[in-house]
Order: sequence, then structure tokens, then C-alpha cells
Amino acid sequence: MMIEIDKLSKIYSNSNSETVVFSSFSLSIDEGVVTAILGPSGCGKTTLLKMIAGLDSLTSGSIKFKYQKHRIGMVFQEYTAFPWLSVAKNIEFGLKLEGRDDNYQKEQIDYWLDKMELTHARELYPHQISGGMKQRLAIARCLTLKPDILLMDEPFGALDAITRSKMIDFTEKLLEELKITSIIVTHNIREAIQLADQIIVLSLPPIREVNKTFISNMERPRTSLCFNNSGAIGLEVEIFKELKEG
Repeated sequence: MMIEIDKLSKIYSNSNSETVVFSSFSLSIDEGVVTAILGPSGCGKTTLLKMIAGLDSLTSGSIKFKYQKHRIGMVFQEYTAFPWLSVAKNIEFGLKLEGRDDNYQKEQIDYWLDKMELTHARELYPHQISGGMKQRLAIARCLTLKPDILLMDEPFGALDAITRSKMIDFTEKLLEELKITSIIVTHNIREAIQLADQIIVLSLPPIREVNKTFISNMERPRTSLCFNNSGAIGLEVEIFKELKEG
């Protein structure tokens, strides 16, 4: 297992009330698996991601990782880039912070600009590039630091429909190539089916267990055309029913 969540509880408290989001919740995620998390708004999907990333505390329980020294990269719905730095300098930033030598920095910048189809935008600034390019830049900034785990919180939610479809296709190809353990929070069933090996459905709080897990065994690539496939349509209907009933 890459991630082992055991009896996790998360309670938000103030002077007047307590909100229990998770109560003795357990979940295991295998190494190299792409997992999508679906569930109604307010069910704790983003909270779970933040606790895995170490950005939010646990009330009780534990989250353990396969490697004692591990790296986590996180991509948010909002584009994360320094507006005063060029595309290339944004990718360079983390490498420079780590004290990497100049040759390594140049090699990695060139590699990720090419991989993310951003070479032509090398000297441009974030305000000069499209939404899809900004999100590819955000992913590049994460991956250049070679994380063991990639967390994505509604990564395509701010994109228009056409750009979103292209970005999902692009991300599917990238994750399949890198074989990196990934967790993607989304509200979009088709996005989950296309990107994920397993789809976890959460119910409304307090959450004590995964409502249901679906395994997607369709061949890749799973572009939007795959939804003419009866298996994909059947899986979509099953997940929709589970979300509706949960």
C-alpha cells in the first residue's frame, strides 16, 4: 500500500457546535493506482485530500505512507503560478529552492516544457497564456520535484468544456506514462471513469466508510469517444445511482 488511512476522524469545532466530517474512517490506496473520489458537495473530499497532503490536521487516527520520506505534489482548481515569473521561471522556482545545480535545472525545465507542450510559451507570463496552459504549468511545477503522490483537487473545474476535455485526455496520457500514485477529487463522473483505475464514492458526513468502490478496467486511452461503449455507459449509470442514493 502507498497510503494507509486508519480510523481517521476529523471534527471541526467552534464555541457553539461541532461538525463531524469523518468518524473512524479507513482507506487503503495501492502504489501506482489512480484513484478518483466522488461524492456530494460538502462530503469532505477536499478535506480528505488536504489531510493526506498535511495541509489539514487529523482529529484522531492516522495516515501512513509506504515511504518514510515521501513527496506529495498538489494541483488545485485555481491556477497556481507566480504572476511575476515567466513560464520557464515558474518551473525553475522549486528546483532553485532545492539548490539544484544549473545544468539539472535547465534539463528539467526543457523536459517539462516539452512534456507539457509549453515550449513555445517559455518566456510568456501566466496572464499571457490560456487556462489549459496555466493548469499544465501547475502540473509541471508539481512533477518537476518528482513527487511520490500527486493530489488533484477539481483540477479542471475552472476550464471551459472544450479545454477541459482536452486537458482530461492530456492528463490521462500523462498519468498512464508516469505510473504515479494519484488521487483526483471531482464531481464529474465521466472524468473519473476516464482518468481513474478505481473510483471511490463518499456519502454525506459523518463518513465512517467508503460508500462504494468501482473499478474501471476499460482499455486506454479512454477519450470522450469511449462513452459510446456500453461498458462505460453502464459504469456511469451505476455510479450516478450510487451518488443519488448516497
